[in-house]
Amino acid sequence: MDLINKAIEQNMHVTQNKKLRGQTWQAFERAAYGKDLWIFGASKAAGLFWERYPASFCLRGIVDNDKRKWGGVLKDYVGIAEGSADGELRIEGPEVLNAVQAEKAVILIASIRYYEDICGQLEQLGLENLYVLLIMEANESRKEEVSCQKEGVCKEEAYALACIKYPVEYNKVLVYIGSYGSHGNRISRKLSEIAPELDIVWVVESPVKEKPPGIRTVFAGNWKEYIKELETAHIWIYGDMIPGYAKKRPEQIYIQTKHWSSITLKKFYWDLENYLAIPTIRELYAHNNEAMDYIFVGSSFDEKSCRSGFNFEGECIYVGSCRTDILFETGIKEKVCSFYQICPNKKIALYAPTFRSAGNGAVMGQMRPVDLDFIRLEQALKERFGGEWVIFLRIHPYVAMESVKVQKPPFVTDVSDYPESQELVAAADLTITDYSSLMFEPAFIGRPVFLYAPDKKEYVGQERELLFDYDALPFQICESNDEVAKAILAFDSKAYKNRVKEFLNFYGVHEDGLASERAAKFIVEHLLGHS
Repeated sequence: MDLINKAIEQNMHVTQNKKLRGQTWQAFERAAYGKDLWIFGASKAAGLFWERYPASFCLRGIVDNDKRKWGGVLKDYVGIAEGSADGELRIEGPEVLNAVQAEKAVILIASIRYYEDICGQLEQLGLENLYVLLIMEANESRKEEVSCQKEGVCKEEAYALACIKYPVEYNKVLVYIGSYGSHGNRISRKLSEIAPELDIVWVVESPVKEKPPGIRTVFAGNWKEYIKELETAHIWIYGDMIPGYAKKRPEQIYIQTKHWSSITLKKFYWDLENYLAIPTIRELYAHNNEAMDYIFVGSSFDEKSCRSGFNFEGECIYVGSCRTDILFETGIKEKVCSFYQICPNKKIALYAPTFRSAGNGAVMGQMRPVDLDFIRLEQALKERFGGEWVIFLRIHPYVAMESVKVQKPPFVTDVSDYPESQELVAAADLTITDYSSLMFEPAFIGRPVFLYAPDKKEYVGQERELLFDYDALPFQICESNDEVAKAILAFDSKAYKNRVKEFLNFYGVHEDGLASERAAKFIVEHLLGHS
């Protein structure tokens, strides 16, 4: 629930829409009485509605813009009490609202990031009775602040405290998959191979189609079930932050894997002053720092940056980049091509730009307009490398929903909804990004990487501070479409591989595809005491 709490705090400070700012749950109750209620957004935030009103109102349906959720069951995304009929509702696309009579309906918007866009979307349909859950929660938080201070705990923390009465299950490993669980994904797969007797629990944000036999899943939105699994697990594996309400006992072990590879470009966490200025975020970082036992790293540079970024003085375990192991496997391109019904003989260029700050000290991000000239890019790729090319567009998970706004020629495939970014990296013959640390991973196996950074002057040093000189990267930096085309046409494979090798050697990065095995063996042999 920490992302929700961050979003609530952000809404308390930066929401500019005067029509939305004053909304309250009391006003919502009056407006929804006797009317049809629709919920827009099958997110974890929606669970806050059922906590307040477990069996009230005439709920007609739930809709979401994310087509990946269409047809799914609501309880898979939102924490709803067992036995509730609402949990069996199927999520529908927004077109179902075309038939809604505006005067008879109220829409509760439960999106974490896109509520203002959704308001505009619904107003175009003539729907005006719109209420934003996060804003109402933010306004409620103001009222409850004094009460919470008196009681000292929030509801999640109170439940976590209740759960620590249960004994720690020493064979249980909890892995937070979420949006950044790729290291944990690979580690737990190897764990299930070498120690099949382990009870491995994945915390997921949406249904998982592929997981090893025996691994259980719990939905992050189902917060009570999640907290109980968390508080009874012996080992926690996170690539992001543990929740602020988590109560770690001395016999529990917290392993931080971070969500990048053995080298990263941008400063993070304790090295970001603008994030530290937000009290809830600073508290979350401090809570994690106190609980963290180990960090899995892949290089001396990685250790140095992690000690600074996590403010960590504990033990760093050198295992490598677990999520990168997939680059050394075979058959991944065929798998991805089959998913998108693309001929595997075609070559793939992956374009994966990162998100930008939304400004005003906001935690949430936004997508920079995609102005890469896909047509010119395809022509340059064909001329330099030959063959037929497909371009994969991968928008950052924070803002992936915005990919629908991008105009795409027929040879461009939107892969923003693909569940595992590392499989896309493994499938691609060439990668283009801007400031994403994903840039290093194709280079580990010698594949071409180009940087398209038209806003370099605005981004570098202003939006984000970097850990080293951007211009010292071993990749061709392009600030225009002209430069992208010229860089591809002039690409020298031998010179590129020499630059990459020299760069990675300098920072002590050496990947071999065995990082997950090393990580799993460390857990089994040193933490679980299995021989």
